[in-house]
Amino acid sequence: MQQVLLRVLQEKEIQPVGGKARKVSVRIISATNKNLADLCREGKFRWDLFYRLAVAELELPGLQERGSSEIAELINYFIRRKKSELRKESLLVLEPEVARFLQNYSWPGNVRELENLIETLYVFQGDRVKFDSLPSRFLERSEGKSLKWVDVEREHIK
Repeated sequence: MQQVLLRVLQEKEIQPVGGKARKVSVRIISATNKNLADLCREGKFRWDLFYRLAVAELELPGLQERGSSEIAELINYFIRRKKSELRKESLLVLEPEVARFLQNYSWPGNVRELENLIETLYVFQGDRVKFDSLPSRFLERSEGKSLKWVDVEREHIK
């Protein structure tokens, strides 16, 4: 597939199966969570395609790499947006401990995980979200994962 895409980018033409080649004028916007240079070194991605695609690279940090204030802003943004999308009468209110937990959560699913959580809370919770009303996968993952001294000590004693 890489060879086909490279040919399209180099020759600026496509050839449908059983059809004639025709010229195209396209711009490619691509995104990945992989390190393409590493994949090229491993022989899993073509260097020539990499250089064709890497014209204007933009690297966006994941939620894990952002500060808690940015995560808080995203939470508030999704709360307002989902209120509008789901046609709710009032904004979702997070208890302070829930807000702190979400700001310090590792977010392995990145922005999509955060957005989906806010939607889930709107759908299945009332106006106020308490800590024990978070989906179980958040509660399970939080146990034993904290590096706070009190939590580490508690886990050690268990």
